[in-house]
Amino acid sequence: MTKKNNAKGCLILGLTAIVWGTAFIAQRSGTEFLGPFTFTFCRSLLAAVVLLPVSILLGKKEDRRLPYLGFNSGKLLIAGLLSGVFLFAAMSFQQMGIAYTTSGKSAFVTAMYIIIAPIMGIALGKRPGLNVWAGVLAGALGMYLLCMGGEQGLGKGDLLTFVCSLFFSMQILSIDRYSGSVDCVRMSFLQFSVCTVLSIPFMLLTETPSMSAIADCAVPLLYTGVLSSAAAYTLQIVGQKYAEVTPATLAMSLESVFAAIAGWLILKESMAVREILGCLLILGAIVVSQLPLGKILRPAPKTEKND
Repeated sequence: MTKKNNAKGCLILGLTAIVWGTAFIAQRSGTEFLGPFTFTFCRSLLAAVVLLPVSILLGKKEDRRLPYLGFNSGKLLIAGLLSGVFLFAAMSFQQMGIAYTTSGKSAFVTAMYIIIAPIMGIALGKRPGLNVWAGVLAGALGMYLLCMGGEQGLGKGDLLTFVCSLFFSMQILSIDRYSGSVDCVRMSFLQFSVCTVLSIPFMLLTETPSMSAIADCAVPLLYTGVLSSAAAYTLQIVGQKYAEVTPATLAMSLESVFAAIAGWLILKESMAVREILGCLLILGAIVVSQLPLGKILRPAPKTEKND
């Protein structure tokens, strides 16, 4: 297992968050040309195509021989399969949801994984502290303010994106489980290969993909496929290899901040005061969920004074 180094891991994940945050703009633009499953298929295929030669070239010399090319590890295959299934579901729901909401709002709701993931960790024997429960309450209030504004109330895009955050939480936990003991680039290649395969039946049954539409969507696909997927998701695995789950999710959640800034600068998106307050509460929940409230609130031990 790799020795943890939170500073190094969080720096890598902070760079990842920048790419992910700006990728929401490309994803929102992609909804004008392609259905969610076609978009997920294309970006995943691009990522897999980019990562395959990289994973072979960067692997050990003995791993470059046919027929396995270094993919003959049972643990690696399980890691790639699990993370790939969760990532496919997360990206698909995210792409469906972003068609009905703004990129900044989508990013903030997606970032709820920082609260959901520790709660899911209960099943793995990890007990959330007071900070997590405080974050849950603050996040729930923030979600209400962000998503329940206006006459329409809770929107379709908000619900779809929240489901996406559930699956992203599962993907984060699966990476935390395996990233320290498998090759990161190969794991990333396998998870995008799984995404590609799983996208095909949904794409063919629910959408009508065309080469002309894919060509029109070339720029968003190249950005999300090469940078956001092949590069950033591989950096996620590398970053989580060094950082613990709690600081890792905090660093990754910064994608919501970068997405909101990018949406404001590039797409000229605006948010009502109520929605801005909701975003601030969610961001506050992200911070609170990382604070050691148990230690802060615990009274200091009394020391005996010498007479």
